[in-house]
Amino acid sequence: MGTLPSSITWVLLLLAGLCCQVPGPLHASRQDSNLHQHVPLPSIATKLANFALSLYHELAHWSNNNIIFSPVNTGMAFAKLSLGTKGDTRTQILQDLDFNFKETPKATVHKGLQHFLHTLNLSDGQFQLASRTILFSDKNRKEVHTFLEAVMKPSHFSISLRDTEEATKQINQYIEKETQGKTVGLVQDLDKDTTLVLVNYIFFHGQVMMVGQSNHHLLRRTFQSL
Repeated sequence: MGTLPSSITWVLLLLAGLCCQVPGPLHASRQDSNLHQHVPLPSIATKLANFALSLYHELAHWSNNNIIFSPVNTGMAFAKLSLGTKGDTRTQILQDLDFNFKETPKATVHKGLQHFLHTLNLSDGQFQLASRTILFSDKNRKEVHTFLEAVMKPSHFSISLRDTEEATKQINQYIEKETQGKTVGLVQDLDKDTTLVLVNYIFFHGQVMMVGQSNHHLLRRTFQSL
Protein backbone atom coordinates (compact mmCIF):
# COMPACT_ATOMS: atom_id res chain seq x y z
CA MET A 1 0.00 0.00 0.00
CA GLY A 2 1.26 3.47 -0.81
CA THR A 3 0.68 6.60 1.16
CA LEU A 4 0.68 10.14 -0.03
CA PRO A 5 1.67 12.55 2.74
CA SER A 6 0.73 16.04 1.71
CA SER A 7 1.06 19.01 4.01
CA ILE A 8 -2.30 20.65 3.67
CA THR A 9 -3.83 23.56 5.46
CA TRP A 10 -7.53 24.11 5.22
CA VAL A 11 -9.14 27.25 6.49
CA LEU A 12 -12.90 27.07 6.63
CA LEU A 13 -14.63 30.32 7.19
CA LEU A 14 -18.09 31.44 8.07
CA LEU A 15 -18.55 35.18 7.70
CA ALA A 16 -21.98 35.66 9.19
CA GLY A 17 -23.73 38.32 7.23
CA LEU A 18 -21.75 41.35 8.34
CA CYS A 19 -24.33 41.82 11.07
CA CYS A 20 -21.94 40.28 12.15
CA GLN A 21 -18.11 38.28 15.53
CA VAL A 22 -11.81 38.09 17.07
CA PRO A 23 -7.92 36.79 19.18
CA GLY A 24 -6.32 33.89 20.84
CA PRO A 25 -3.65 31.26 20.41
CA LEU A 26 -4.08 28.55 17.83
CA HIS A 27 -2.78 25.96 20.25
CA ALA A 28 -4.49 24.39 23.24
CA SER A 29 -2.58 22.30 25.73
CA ARG A 30 -3.86 18.88 26.70
CA GLN A 31 -3.12 19.80 30.28
CA ASP A 32 -5.83 22.46 30.03
CA SER A 33 -8.44 19.76 29.48
CA ASN A 34 -8.35 18.99 33.19
CA LEU A 35 -9.87 22.40 33.85
CA HIS A 36 -13.08 21.40 32.11
CA GLN A 37 -13.33 17.68 32.70
CA HIS A 38 -16.22 18.03 35.16
CA VAL A 39 -18.39 20.25 32.95
CA PRO A 40 -21.65 18.40 32.13
CA LEU A 41 -22.36 17.80 28.44
CA PRO A 42 -26.15 17.67 27.84
CA SER A 43 -26.13 15.62 24.64
CA ILE A 44 -24.10 18.31 22.90
CA ALA A 45 -22.67 15.98 20.25
CA THR A 46 -26.08 14.49 19.41
CA LYS A 47 -27.75 17.86 19.06
CA LEU A 48 -24.92 19.23 16.91
CA ALA A 49 -25.07 16.11 14.72
CA ASN A 50 -28.79 16.64 14.14
CA PHE A 51 -28.16 20.31 13.44
CA ALA A 52 -25.37 19.38 10.99
CA LEU A 53 -27.64 17.07 9.00
CA SER A 54 -30.42 19.65 8.81
CA LEU A 55 -27.99 22.37 7.75
CA TYR A 56 -26.34 20.13 5.16
CA HIS A 57 -29.69 19.34 3.53
CA GLU A 58 -30.30 23.07 3.12
CA LEU A 59 -26.80 23.84 1.82
CA ALA A 60 -26.85 20.93 -0.62
CA HIS A 61 -29.48 22.75 -2.67
CA TRP A 62 -27.19 25.71 -3.25
CA SER A 63 -24.47 24.11 -5.32
CA ASN A 64 -23.44 20.97 -7.17
CA ASN A 65 -19.87 21.39 -5.89
CA ASN A 66 -18.39 19.87 -2.75
CA ILE A 67 -19.31 21.76 0.40
CA ILE A 68 -17.17 22.12 3.51
CA PHE A 69 -18.75 23.67 6.57
CA SER A 70 -18.50 23.48 10.34
CA PRO A 71 -21.75 22.64 12.14
CA VAL A 72 -19.93 22.97 15.46
CA ASN A 73 -18.77 26.53 14.86
CA THR A 74 -22.04 27.51 13.24
CA GLY A 75 -23.91 26.10 16.22
CA MET A 76 -21.56 27.88 18.63
CA ALA A 77 -22.11 31.20 16.88
CA PHE A 78 -25.89 30.83 17.10
CA ALA A 79 -25.68 29.70 20.73
CA LYS A 80 -23.76 32.85 21.62
CA LEU A 81 -26.21 34.92 19.61
CA SER A 82 -29.08 33.45 21.63
CA LEU A 83 -27.64 34.97 24.81
CA GLY A 84 -28.49 38.44 23.56
CA THR A 85 -31.85 37.80 21.93
CA LYS A 86 -35.40 37.69 23.24
CA GLY A 87 -38.88 36.70 22.14
CA ASP A 88 -39.47 34.99 18.80
CA THR A 89 -35.86 35.40 17.64
CA ARG A 90 -34.48 33.60 20.68
CA THR A 91 -37.14 30.89 20.45
CA GLN A 92 -36.37 30.23 16.78
CA ILE A 93 -32.61 30.00 17.39
CA LEU A 94 -33.06 27.54 20.25
CA GLN A 95 -35.53 25.44 18.26
CA ASP A 96 -33.10 25.19 15.35
CA LEU A 97 -30.30 24.14 17.71
CA ASP A 98 -32.63 21.82 19.65
CA PHE A 99 -31.47 23.18 23.00
CA ASN A 100 -34.22 23.29 25.62
CA PHE A 101 -33.29 25.69 28.41
CA LYS A 102 -36.40 24.66 30.37
CA GLU A 103 -34.92 21.19 30.80
CA THR A 104 -31.27 22.20 31.02
CA PRO A 105 -30.03 25.47 32.57
CA LYS A 106 -28.68 27.98 30.08
CA ALA A 107 -25.32 28.15 31.88
CA THR A 108 -24.96 24.35 31.67
CA VAL A 109 -25.62 24.32 27.93
CA HIS A 110 -23.06 27.02 27.21
CA LYS A 111 -20.45 25.44 29.49
CA GLY A 112 -21.03 22.17 27.66
CA LEU A 113 -20.54 23.87 24.31
CA GLN A 114 -17.33 25.52 25.49
CA HIS A 115 -16.01 22.20 26.79
CA PHE A 116 -16.92 20.47 23.52
CA LEU A 117 -15.11 23.11 21.47
CA HIS A 118 -12.12 23.07 23.83
CA THR A 119 -11.82 19.30 23.35
CA LEU A 120 -11.85 19.67 19.55
CA ASN A 121 -9.10 22.29 19.73
CA LEU A 122 -6.66 19.96 21.50
CA SER A 123 -3.77 19.21 19.13
CA ASP A 124 -1.17 16.48 19.10
CA GLY A 125 1.87 15.66 16.99
CA GLN A 126 -0.28 14.48 14.07
CA PHE A 127 -2.33 17.59 13.41
CA GLN A 128 -3.19 21.11 14.46
CA LEU A 129 -6.80 22.19 14.81
CA ALA A 130 -8.00 25.58 15.99
CA SER A 131 -11.40 27.18 15.95
CA ARG A 132 -12.41 30.68 16.91
CA THR A 133 -15.36 33.05 16.88
CA ILE A 134 -14.46 36.72 16.93
CA LEU A 135 -16.60 39.82 17.28
CA PHE A 136 -15.78 43.33 16.11
CA SER A 137 -18.24 45.95 17.33
CA ASP A 138 -18.54 49.64 16.61
CA LYS A 139 -17.00 51.54 19.53
CA ASN A 140 -19.68 54.21 19.12
CA ARG A 141 -22.38 51.72 20.20
CA LYS A 142 -21.58 51.69 23.90
CA GLU A 143 -24.93 50.22 24.93
CA VAL A 144 -23.97 46.76 23.66
CA HIS A 145 -20.45 46.66 25.10
CA THR A 146 -21.40 45.29 28.52
CA PHE A 147 -23.22 42.33 26.98
CA LEU A 148 -20.52 41.67 24.41
CA GLU A 149 -17.71 41.81 26.95
CA ALA A 150 -19.55 39.33 29.16
CA VAL A 151 -20.29 36.87 26.35
CA MET A 152 -17.25 37.17 24.09
CA LYS A 153 -14.60 38.18 26.66
CA PRO A 154 -11.15 38.12 24.93
CA SER A 155 -12.77 37.50 21.54
CA HIS A 156 -14.42 40.92 21.39
CA PHE A 157 -12.82 44.02 19.88
CA SER A 158 -14.21 47.53 19.78
CA ILE A 159 -13.18 49.46 16.67
CA SER A 160 -14.54 52.30 14.56
CA LEU A 161 -16.69 50.54 11.97
CA ARG A 162 -17.83 53.89 10.59
CA ASP A 163 -14.35 54.32 9.14
CA THR A 164 -14.94 51.43 6.75
CA GLU A 165 -11.51 51.57 5.09
CA GLU A 166 -9.58 51.42 8.37
CA ALA A 167 -11.99 48.85 9.89
CA THR A 168 -11.61 46.58 6.87
CA LYS A 169 -7.82 46.85 7.15
CA GLN A 170 -7.83 46.04 10.89
CA ILE A 171 -10.14 43.04 10.54
CA ASN A 172 -8.30 41.57 7.56
CA GLN A 173 -4.88 42.02 9.20
CA TYR A 174 -6.06 40.30 12.35
CA ILE A 175 -7.64 37.34 10.54
CA GLU A 176 -4.57 36.94 8.32
CA LYS A 177 -2.38 36.80 11.43
CA GLU A 178 -4.72 34.39 13.25
CA THR A 179 -4.79 31.96 10.31
CA GLN A 180 -1.03 32.16 9.75
CA GLY A 181 -1.36 34.02 6.47
CA LYS A 182 -3.78 31.53 4.90
CA THR A 183 -6.71 33.96 4.74
CA VAL A 184 -6.06 37.28 3.03
CA GLY A 185 -8.61 40.01 2.35
CA LEU A 186 -11.57 38.27 3.98
CA VAL A 187 -13.71 41.39 4.36
CA GLN A 188 -14.49 43.47 1.29
CA ASP A 189 -16.85 46.42 0.78
CA LEU A 190 -17.78 46.89 4.44
CA ASP A 191 -21.04 48.84 4.70
CA LYS A 192 -20.84 52.13 6.60
CA ASP A 193 -23.96 51.20 8.62
CA THR A 194 -22.41 47.97 9.96
CA THR A 195 -22.42 47.83 13.76
CA LEU A 196 -21.20 44.27 14.37
CA VAL A 197 -18.92 41.94 12.41
CA LEU A 198 -18.94 38.26 13.40
CA VAL A 199 -16.07 36.15 12.04
CA ASN A 200 -15.80 32.42 12.57
CA TYR A 201 -12.94 30.24 11.33
CA ILE A 202 -11.55 26.73 11.57
CA PHE A 203 -7.85 26.16 11.00
CA PHE A 204 -6.73 22.60 10.30
CA HIS A 205 -3.17 21.58 9.48
CA GLY A 206 -2.33 17.93 9.03
CA GLN A 207 -1.42 15.23 6.56
CA VAL A 208 -3.71 13.55 4.07
CA MET A 209 -3.11 9.82 3.69
CA MET A 210 -4.46 8.20 0.55
CA VAL A 211 -4.12 4.43 0.32
CA GLY A 212 -3.29 2.81 -3.01
CA GLN A 213 -2.96 6.07 -4.93
CA SER A 214 0.02 7.95 -6.25
CA ASN A 215 0.46 11.63 -7.03
CA HIS A 216 -0.80 11.41 -10.59
CA HIS A 217 -4.06 9.81 -9.40
CA LEU A 218 -4.90 12.73 -7.12
CA LEU A 219 -7.96 14.54 -8.43
CA ARG A 220 -8.41 18.22 -7.75
CA ARG A 221 -11.94 19.54 -7.34
CA THR A 222 -13.45 22.82 -6.19
CA PHE A 223 -14.66 23.00 -2.60
CA GLN A 224 -17.17 25.58 -1.52
CA SER A 225 -16.40 26.64 2.04
CA LEU A 226 -19.15 28.15 4.16
